[in-house]
Amino acid sequence: GAATASFTLPGNLTTYRLMALAVGEGRAAGSGRASFRVDLPLLALPALPRFLRPGDRVKAGVLLYNTGLAPGKARVKATVSGGAVTLEGEASQEVPLPRGASREVRFSYKAADVGQARLGFAVSMGGVDDALEMTVPVTRALAPAAASVSGATTSAVRQGVARLGDLLPSVGGLEVRLASTALTGVEDGVEQLVRYPYGCLEQQSSRVLALTAALVLGKRFKLELPGEPAEMIRAGLRNLLAMQHSDGGFGYWPGSQTSTPWLTAYALVVLHRVQLAARASGVPVPQGPVDSALSYLDKHARAGAKQVRYAFSRRAMMLYALSLHGRKVEQLGVGLASQRKGQPLFARAMLLAALATDPGTAGDKEAAALTRELNNSLRVDGTWAHAEEDLHHGYKVLMHSNDRTSAMVLLALLAARPDHPMIPRLVRWFMLGRKQARFRNTQEAAWALLGFWDYARLREKVVPDFQAGVWLGRRRLLTARFQGRSSSENRATIPMADLLKLAGATARDLVIAKEGAGTLYYVARLRYAPRELPRAPRDHGFTVGKEVTLLDAGGAALKPARPPRLGETVLVTLTVHSTEARRYVVVEDPLPAGMEALDTALATGSRAFGAWKLWSSSSSHDHRELRDDRVLFFRDLMQPGTLTYRYLARVTSAGTFIAPPARAEEMYTPEVYGHTGADRVTFAP
Repeated sequence: GAATASFTLPGNLTTYRLMALAVGEGRAAGSGRASFRVDLPLLALPALPRFLRPGDRVKAGVLLYNTGLAPGKARVKATVSGGAVTLEGEASQEVPLPRGASREVRFSYKAADVGQARLGFAVSMGGVDDALEMTVPVTRALAPAAASVSGATTSAVRQGVARLGDLLPSVGGLEVRLASTALTGVEDGVEQLVRYPYGCLEQQSSRVLALTAALVLGKRFKLELPGEPAEMIRAGLRNLLAMQHSDGGFGYWPGSQTSTPWLTAYALVVLHRVQLAARASGVPVPQGPVDSALSYLDKHARAGAKQVRYAFSRRAMMLYALSLHGRKVEQLGVGLASQRKGQPLFARAMLLAALATDPGTAGDKEAAALTRELNNSLRVDGTWAHAEEDLHHGYKVLMHSNDRTSAMVLLALLAARPDHPMIPRLVRWFMLGRKQARFRNTQEAAWALLGFWDYARLREKVVPDFQAGVWLGRRRLLTARFQGRSSSENRATIPMADLLKLAGATARDLVIAKEGAGTLYYVARLRYAPRELPRAPRDHGFTVGKEVTLLDAGGAALKPARPPRLGETVLVTLTVHSTEARRYVVVEDPLPAGMEALDTALATGSRAFGAWKLWSSSSSHDHRELRDDRVLFFRDLMQPGTLTYRYLARVTSAGTFIAPPARAEEMYTPEVYGHTGADRVTFAP
């Protein structure tokens, strides 16, 4: 017998390949294939932009094909509904259409408002009709921005909020976060720290240090720690002391024969913290190995002239370790401070910590100077601060990383000036500024938790017991109660539409206040977008540039230059400059509605334009997206300097269009951004 299936074909001119497979009982099977071509006598295909923005004017319509009719005139009638787009000029046209020919028929439209526009076209010729209807979204171009304030108070703070009437009600709002400790989120990295399996002295020491700090902070904030930290500290301490040699120094690996002053200093830092936590952990430290290590290190610290490469950094670490155990290092520290010019930031931080731990009049001047230097070296991004130093790879022998340097600066400032205003910003960097609050290695984990430990000990002595509130003008936005130590926080978000009802017409005061014992920590961030796109560029951490080059058929720059026309291809070059290292950067270039980006990664991606040249002359990116209305490049870590990104785009619709600003932003710090100015572009037919 025979089986029959039917289906409806889409209305286009296409050759189809049909494949069929039949399977019966047992082993009966068969297959067949055929091809057929659809030729409609009259066909209309859309020639429309993928989107529009309010204020755009576009020539759009249909592309007509006469495949089987006698030559004649085709009549096209346009309709529009939805209210977002209006039709300007005549709503119908008649055009000659020879047999076997095609013809564009375009109408004039203006995008009036945000929404969905339905554009319809009815075509008739020689007694044959065709029709189509398409939806075109009309979206608003935005120039998002953000501003924030953060800090701590024992009473109340007042922050002025400017008039908000010129902002879009549909974008952004105010977010307020309150906490009784700066260490909100400290538990995020704890589980990671207790499972380090490595066996060298540095990793064993760092693991013991991290476990000890985690145990102390965990008890303070009633955190649930995985495993049994006290038992792990005891086991780690045994492994650590097993690496001590007869001269009192420590070696890098179990069984090694050579003692290393830097590693011995680090071991003494660890042993000091384990001693401080003995009551909390129940793990005592035998004094004999400590005294032996101190004698070994004191001898090497005083033999400054005989130190090997990176002598300043090594000696600073030694002096810090000695000072923790009560040895007098002030004179040695003052002498070393005179050699600090050009030395690493982390080493100067350790020297400051040593001078602060063994205070005296002789070192006061140098300690004050080092404090200023550390403060001036920090990079402030929004509500947090961190350290970046461009050291060569040789410093990897001392386990250098920028996050470890940030932790050492935090530790040193806490020792020298516990009330320093940059301290909460450094803590916030570790809590919020790094992706997922994860530590990349044991050194970062250990030193960061040391800083957290000292922060809690020095700046959060009072057990919180207070009520807090946030007001905008006379309207209360948030009430929170903090009783006892906790690392949780209270949040409130007010959408911009509600915020405009509260404070749209006039300037207001944002008041954050508390009543009771303890310190209130706060962050308030306002995200917004102005109604009018900015015409001038802005630099709030990034300087952004954009250049559009019209290309000829061979992919070279067209000379003399002129505005691009329908169907032509352009090369877009974006430049982003920063004087500081930036993390998780997004570079966004919104497209004019009459232009589409070309994906040169595809085999069909216009090989004639030398796509390979784009990659060879562009900066590397970690991710790229080509969307209907924008092109985005992502870079996880941007070093100081300039990034250059290039892409190809083609003009697909004639008209006059808004060209929103190209923009760069740190994704997790929206206060750090930059953009070009907005413009209007005209693409001729």
